[in-house]
Amino acid sequence: MEIKKASEYSIYNMAELANSILAGCYYCKSIFNASEIKETTDDGKTALCPKCGIDSVLPESSPFQLNSETLTALNKFWF
Repeated sequence: MEIKKASEYSIYNMAELANSILAGCYYCKSIFNASEIKETTDDGKTALCPKCGIDSVLPESSPFQLNSETLTALNKFWF
């Protein structure tokens, strides 16, 4: 999966996250339970990371593996 496509999965993602157990943030590189997400943007359609508050959250159903290596690579590309 192309790194530049990550943003497609981190916007308008609340429906996917509602069906996910895990999620990961490629800004702070945290992996957490999707149920920890309490804050959103875009009229409730985009998740904000419960650890850092940034809208860089990927649901586990995205094509990106939720692990330190992947989140670090995405962070280096996007930030």
